[in-house]
Amino acid sequence: MAKGSINVDVFGVKELKKLFDDLDDDALSLQILQDINREGANLYKKEMQNRAPVGSDNIYKSIKIEKDRSDKTSLIIGPSLKAFWARFIERGTKVRTTKGRGPVQFKRGERGKINPEPFIQPAIESATPNAKKRIFDNMGKRVLNFLKRRTKQINNKISKLK
Repeated sequence: MAKGSINVDVFGVKELKKLFDDLDDDALSLQILQDINREGANLYKKEMQNRAPVGSDNIYKSIKIEKDRSDKTSLIIGPSLKAFWARFIERGTKVRTTKGRGPVQFKRGERGKINPEPFIQPAIESATPNAKKRIFDNMGKRVLNFLKRRTKQINNKISKLK
């Protein structure tokens, strides 16, 4: 994960992974886990976009959901790398000064600072309860649908054997 990133753990996902591992259908179980995570991630994305500072249309548009390369089911949510300035708006900057070397137009002076306007951290804090609820609600539905499909497949195999 990126430096300064925030990790949100949802409990019960490990147990769900174990259930899917026991059912031995990797492609389908992976798809279900990805769908469940995507639904929760969409809530975080919408909340971040709602809290993005006014007048920062590019930051609003740059908030993306991307797959984490280190894990097949994890997602990264936030401004894309192209919108690197979003971190300056989120955390602010210190007073920037010039050293004052060279011609007159580069004389020593303060160039100002950016005051922090946090929008990512508050969005995560406010969206977490809703995202957890949606993930757990949909987790049950997805697992039941998965089990129904799996039992149909098994029943079809049994009927062909008869």
